[in-house]
Amino acid sequence: MTNPYWPETTIFWGAGATASLGIPTTQQQSEILQKLADVPNALDDEKTQSLDERLEKINSRYDGIFSEIKEDLKNLFIVLGDDLDVKLGEIKDEHYEAFEKLIKNNRLFDIPDINKNNAIDRIIMLRNDYDWDALKRIAQICPKENFLLNLFNIIDFHLSTGKGLHVPDKKRDKKMDNERDNEKYFIENFRLNGAKSCLVFLIQTMISAAYYKLLNSKREKLEPYINFAKALANLMIKEGVDTSKKTKDFDRRDFYLFSYAVISMNFDPILLWLLFNAHKEVNDKTYIGTPAVPLKLFHDLGNAVASYKIKDEKGVSEDEEFKIKEDKKIKEEYEFDVLRCPYCGSLTEAYNSVMVMQTSFKNNLPIFLEEIQKEAMVCLENSKHIVLLGYSFPQDDLMWDIVMNSKKASIKKKNICCSVVIGTDGEKRWLTGQELEDFIKKHENEPNNQNFGIPTIKKMKEIFGIENLRAYTGGIPDVWNNGNVEQNVETILKPFK
Repeated sequence: MTNPYWPETTIFWGAGATASLGIPTTQQQSEILQKLADVPNALDDEKTQSLDERLEKINSRYDGIFSEIKEDLKNLFIVLGDDLDVKLGEIKDEHYEAFEKLIKNNRLFDIPDINKNNAIDRIIMLRNDYDWDALKRIAQICPKENFLLNLFNIIDFHLSTGKGLHVPDKKRDKKMDNERDNEKYFIENFRLNGAKSCLVFLIQTMISAAYYKLLNSKREKLEPYINFAKALANLMIKEGVDTSKKTKDFDRRDFYLFSYAVISMNFDPILLWLLFNAHKEVNDKTYIGTPAVPLKLFHDLGNAVASYKIKDEKGVSEDEEFKIKEDKKIKEEYEFDVLRCPYCGSLTEAYNSVMVMQTSFKNNLPIFLEEIQKEAMVCLENSKHIVLLGYSFPQDDLMWDIVMNSKKASIKKKNICCSVVIGTDGEKRWLTGQELEDFIKKHENEPNNQNFGIPTIKKMKEIFGIENLRAYTGGIPDVWNNGNVEQNVETILKPFK
């Protein structure tokens, strides 16, 4: 019995792959979160700052990432209780006014009048679901190195123990007297879910805001990525035609599976969406077999997903089971993010979304995520070529680090190789062998050696050996965008040994 076919090349798609689009990397997410939480010395500011000042500093440092949603974001933080002096259940006029502005700025529903009692109930509900007060307090005690990982770990550890935690009663301010500085504030365990939901929401907001900024004012930067997706689609069409000449059985894995697979570690679905569109462009234009049938490219997402028919470009479903609650009740209660689960029928909100976050505590994943991870691991174990596109194996991705290390035993036997595309300040060409060794020695002791991809290159050298490794450190998308895009993409995909 022969072993089943698996893609020859596995691509790890990391945050560095989309950094040139303005999508914040993990380090940038950490810095933005520190500034939002008014952590001392965040973005080089020693003193605590007002909400307006913090948002302005973030926009000036990160190319206006929140510029298009600044007012809405400001009002949301006021609603959630940005001032640590305000008690969780305390609703002041400024909170109600900020909520009113948020509702009136809502683009989905026309709400002429606001019921103050329902609004207050919703504010309290939002503070419970997205506990900014708790998250902001926890951020003050979090080490700045690997800030995001540590922040998730503190929350997840205490959630797993069922216990709360003590934090300083106020923001850590050097001007506080000793007596005040020693006072403690206790965050109960039940509030930690709200703190985590708020953390996830803020990361999602950063990604969304950066994406809208990209579409509205930096769309030309997306062009190289569109060309990358088109090149992949064209290569797979050619591959499908070539494979169809060797077999009449189109239900074989070696025909219907691509020769590459992608394991994306990103929040943003940019690559996935561009591939959908690139595939749509080339589908039904090439015919194979006898009698001739159209060759189409499909997405295998690793798990069957519930889907629904799209009614219009806004994504509103014709099926009432999937429809957003556009009725009187939603307008009265101001719940705009409610969807019905396609499996069980329960009403769910955004914070119910299951995501694998930047935490060391990745246990108890739902079965469908476990299935996807297991299939990805088997795919990786059977690949002959590993490509790291902007991915550096951060500390929280321990599982993938272990899987990669487990390949050591089979590298020579199966002739497995690795291509690393990471860093922005290095050579704009592929380096191998002695050239790569010299490059590592030249930059490994520099304080900004991550800009040359040195930590990741050294890690992969330890696993694969210098003879099975190549690296491009001149930036993404330059690795495919200089010259003939399709040829460059083919060079990235094909094993070089």
